Amino acid sequence: MAENQQKALVALIRTQFLKRFESSALAFELSCDRLLGKLLAWVTKHSDSPAEKRRLEIWKEKHGDLIGFIRQQQLDLWGEEEDEDADEDVVSEEMLASVDQLSREDFKVEEILADSYEDMNQLVDFLVELRKFEPAHDDKLKALIRLLEKDPVLKKHKVLVFSEYAETARYLKK
Repeated sequence: MAENQQKALVALIRTQFLKRFESSALAFELSCDRLLGKLLAWVTKHSDSPAEKRRLEIWKEKHGDLIGFIRQQQLDLWGEEEDEDADEDVVSEEMLASVDQLSREDFKVEEILADSYEDMNQLVDFLVELRKFEPAHDDKLKALIRLLEKDPVLKKHKVLVFSEYAETARYLKK
């Protein structure tokens, strides 16, 4: 039963990610950003040994440019000012506090850490590809613009566009 619940959960997560990708590349990208942040918080909280802490530091150094890009993109999209005292890390104290510490006696934390690094590396691959994406590549956006330019009613009046995701709405506005 537990295995079936896990499979159902994975299917739901995949479906949600596909729906976000269908909405816009930006919505999918920001979902990847958030998931990467959550995984990074989990790995940070559970990296106890010197070797685990070193592995985490090496991973963060290797992907420092991407982490900086994620932070800047969030600031650009949501228009929030960066706090002068803001931690330079993508993992906030609140994120760390929300992670429950797993017992190494009850859980195979080392194996979960290894799996988490694989997941983070996959998300990095997605994010590297998504950084190449520009609105000029967005066929759905181009179709919307053509529709707005060609339709005489839409061309003269304001248009209200509904989206399931705030990121997609902000992307269209921008």
